[in-house]
Amino acid sequence: MKNSPLQSSAPVGPVAVTPAPVIEYRIGHYGDYIVYSNQLFEGRGVKLWGDGSSHARGLRCYRMSEAAFKKHVEPRQPTYTGPEYD
Repeated sequence: MKNSPLQSSAPVGPVAVTPAPVIEYRIGHYGDYIVYSNQLFEGRGVKLWGDGSSHARGLRCYRMSEAAFKKHVEPRQPTYTGPEYD
């Protein structure tokens, strides 16, 4: 029964689960974007505002310029969480 379909050769133990990417944004004052995410963003125009310790879901808060937002966030189709205007 070495190659039995009931026995697996996969290692037994804890499995690392990667959380699904969460990206939410709103437009802040003076045209900056406020982005809440569980992803790491670095680079020019990206400033870490909060490390997630005070956020209810533990999301980091970033302040981004428009160019940084278009480069890092826009291709990932984020969720807009700002006010709705008609």
